[in-house]
Amino acid sequence: MDQSDKTDATGKDIRAEVLFGKIAEKSNYNIYKALFEQHYSRNLSETEFAKLAKFHLEHGLKILSDNILDKNFGRVSHYDFLFSLIKKGFELIDNTKSTTLNSTFEVKKDIPAYSQVISFDLGTTEKREPLTIRINDLKEFDSHHIAVAGMTGSGKTEIVKDILYQIYQQTNGHLNFIFFDYKGEGKSEKISPFLLSTDCEMIDVLHDGFAINPLSYISLKDERARRYNIKSFIDAVASIETKLGTLQKHTLQTVISRCFEKRDKNSHPTLQDVFEELHNHYEENNIKIDTLYTILDDLSRDLFRISNEENPNSKKIYEKNLYLSLPKTLSDTLRQLFVFITLNYLISIFNSSDDVVPDSERINPLRYIIVIDEAHVYLKNKNARKILEELLRVIRSKGVVVIMISQ
Repeated sequence: MDQSDKTDATGKDIRAEVLFGKIAEKSNYNIYKALFEQHYSRNLSETEFAKLAKFHLEHGLKILSDNILDKNFGRVSHYDFLFSLIKKGFELIDNTKSTTLNSTFEVKKDIPAYSQVISFDLGTTEKREPLTIRINDLKEFDSHHIAVAGMTGSGKTEIVKDILYQIYQQTNGHLNFIFFDYKGEGKSEKISPFLLSTDCEMIDVLHDGFAINPLSYISLKDERARRYNIKSFIDAVASIETKLGTLQKHTLQTVISRCFEKRDKNSHPTLQDVFEELHNHYEENNIKIDTLYTILDDLSRDLFRISNEENPNSKKIYEKNLYLSLPKTLSDTLRQLFVFITLNYLISIFNSSDDVVPDSERINPLRYIIVIDEAHVYLKNKNARKILEELLRVIRSKGVVVIMISQ
């Protein structure tokens, strides 16, 4: 329908390159004008096009405004709604898989979410009334992420364990969690009651290894996405091991790419495969053992074992409760690398699922909980801090709660 006679041409003038953008220093004005002419099936004068462009812009902004107001978005969560629209727009432009942050598995994952309100008690108020937190009620909180801070020995970790226990009881074990224990308590009597009461599997990372393949999110079919995915893995490593230089990062990119080229199109190389390829590369080129070689050797030999996760009879990482103990016999660098590589893997899993959508009562469905103990260790690192900030932003719309424990 021709709406040109219903629009108001008054208002602030905006330059065409600002409104329509530029590609290679050339304005997109003519592209948009051609799209409008195709839509209205006639040639448009410059004046008509200007009026219609303003009409469509105002109409679109009104739709967005109405949607945000109708859904009663909080101060921050409306950003997720806007980003989801932008993401859908990119998917319309390009049918290939999205290659956003730590991009996704080939197959869209249908990860169930717990849709009822989830609450837990944090003691009592001064009036002896229960202090109850409704963590996924958007009428009370814009975000479901949690920060627990306090001095050493103040009971931060115990509070978080109690929160997890309450959530486990309330959801009947349907909202699973992963707990990164940076202090490495091990299978002590102190931790056993928590493990038993939450049906949680304890893994001593050094002794048991972690049976996932952290490269399994990398695209097998889309070469462009694969390059980006490999880069995201290298960035996660380099954010912690800052000694890796440009040449070493390029070498790692080359080696991982070569491993994918040697595999068939239906399987991923493991870190063990990558280390073997790196070892051969170093021998062939007479390269001395360096930081990259040592780190990849430690990660592939001790921390990440070949995964049986593809076995349909085995539970996925997000289908069980896990307590990952990182013993102090591991260096700080290795412990931090393990956490960030695993986070990178988890982000990729949840990025391959749809966004969660609040119900009419503004209860936001939740899928998973990630607990990062001793978070201040990572927050001191500028590069690691940037990745954590992006984690909190990106994963929120997927119904994932991040709990950070810090001094």
